[in-house]
Amino acid sequence: MAPLDPARTAVCPRLRHKRFQTAPRLPSMAVRTVNKLVRDRVPGIILEGGEMPSFRILDDGEFLSALNDKLQEEVAEYLESGTMEELADVLQVLHSLSELLGRGERELEYFRSEKAAERGAFRSQVFLESIDDMR
Repeated sequence: MAPLDPARTAVCPRLRHKRFQTAPRLPSMAVRTVNKLVRDRVPGIILEGGEMPSFRILDDGEFLSALNDKLQEEVAEYLESGTMEELADVLQVLHSLSELLGRGERELEYFRSEKAAERGAFRSQVFLESIDDMR
């Protein structure tokens, strides 16, 4: 039996156990295709629920694309629900994007605060309706 990729077992340590290293799919097993980026602990949670996750570790290019897709998904979920939990998911994706781009949360916050200092934030709830050209 070939050993598992160390990156996989770092994400889901229980997969190190010999019985999880091969999971032949029987014809009667139902397989749900997911094909989306999930949080680090999700494979372990699935395993603890009695199902066998199949996943891979993305390279940086694939990860960037998956994070962009995840951002759209989480924004749509927030717009539908309006909950702080969904808004926190959006923030998590933004933090992951800033880390991937080599910037990190601090630099993201720096740019946010610089832009707020220069152009303001949204505290005054200003909604611009039109601009007349007065030249």
